Amino acid sequence: MCRLAGEVAYGLMLHSLTCPRSLREVILPGVRAGARRAGRDPATVEIIGGGFIATGPRAEDVKRAREAYRQRVAFYASTRTYSAVLQLHGLGELGARLHQLSVQGRWDEMPRQVGDEVLDEFVTAGTWDEIVPRIKARLGGLVTTLTFPLPESLGPAEEKQLARVITDLKEL
Repeated sequence: MCRLAGEVAYGLMLHSLTCPRSLREVILPGVRAGARRAGRDPATVEIIGGGFIATGPRAEDVKRAREAYRQRVAFYASTRTYSAVLQLHGLGELGARLHQLSVQGRWDEMPRQVGDEVLDEFVTAGTWDEIVPRIKARLGGLVTTLTFPLPESLGPAEEKQLARVITDLKEL
């Protein structure tokens, strides 16, 4: 069972530039070790996140969201503080290149450096009809509370569809 953000009061909030591999190999082992050192049961630690989720009712909404996330991935990946997650994927050179572009103020060039394969490491994408199984495949068992992007305005039919998606997410 996965809760949606807002249903718990405390937990570890993951940064958006997180991927399933870093969760499995770095973050969760560290959380478990820290909980044990503190005398806590690691199973009681809420892991809140979901990373970047590009979704919407239609394929064009997903495409638009992916492109917006391409820019955000480029921005975050340019920050040396986040280089460890890039290095985990053998993308240290990309991070260094993006950092250099940011220092030079060449912000418009940065998203073009982030290829689809890189974007796929950090973004879960799919229409509302596709997104729940994709989230489950990527994040099932890794997060206990899911952050999920909500649109600003919807028509009645889209509200019903989104309500179904949220119900399905709560069952993960």
